[in-house]
Amino acid sequence: MARQTRTKLVQPKPDLRNQAVNILEEPNVVRQREEPVSTELDLEMECPRCHEIMELQSSFDKLLYCCDSCSFILKCV
Repeated sequence: MARQTRTKLVQPKPDLRNQAVNILEEPNVVRQREEPVSTELDLEMECPRCHEIMELQSSFDKLLYCCDSCSFILKCV
């Protein structure tokens, strides 16, 4: 019993050793300054539910804002 095989014809890969790469840079592009990332947290913020003041509280491994008036908790990630 003879087995039939299928072969795919694949284009040969181009030889890139002899090709030069030109890097183009646009002269009119204005480089933007990157804004520094703020790593500070506010100690107080407005509660999204009742609009009272929430205070930042921390335990060993997490930070969260708690609202005393409506018991809303917002976890910081």
